[in-house]
Amino acid sequence: MGAKPLPPGLVTGKTARLPPLTTTCTFAELAADHERSLTHGKDTRPIFTPEKRRKYRNVKVTIDGHLFDSKREAARYGELRLLERAGKIRNLIVHPWWQILPTLRIPGLRTMRSRKYTADFSYYDTGGTVEIVEDVKGRDATTDAAYRLRRHLFLSQHPEVDFREIH
Repeated sequence: MGAKPLPPGLVTGKTARLPPLTTTCTFAELAADHERSLTHGKDTRPIFTPEKRRKYRNVKVTIDGHLFDSKREAARYGELRLLERAGKIRNLIVHPWWQILPTLRIPGLRTMRSRKYTADFSYYDTGGTVEIVEDVKGRDATTDAAYRLRRHLFLSQHPEVDFREIH
């Protein structure tokens, strides 16, 4: 018996293990199977994985080892780093978090894990003793009910903090 011919457009130097022609599969599955055949099954990662569209169409950015959720947040980080180098602010922290609800254990039923609020930045002005917490927001993000609830819980537990939303 001879080998089955490759579908048009898929030309390789080695024989690819393809699913039967009667089976339907996604492009990602076909690409992963093709990649495994080229590496003799050692690497199972697909060549191409389509990324899901984000809710607010943001683009993740990495700067100085920090992963930011948007270009706007990364730009704000750059501004704050310049202010820190100039001596205008001090103790810049990226993605600080605070516990807003403790772990809840209900005997005989279940345990609900604690909840936390993660801001984008926190820092102090050079002369001030008040901590400044910033959250960078895009167009529609502030209307999200879950965010408004987390912000409300955070501010009710930490009234000493100067909270700023950067739009």
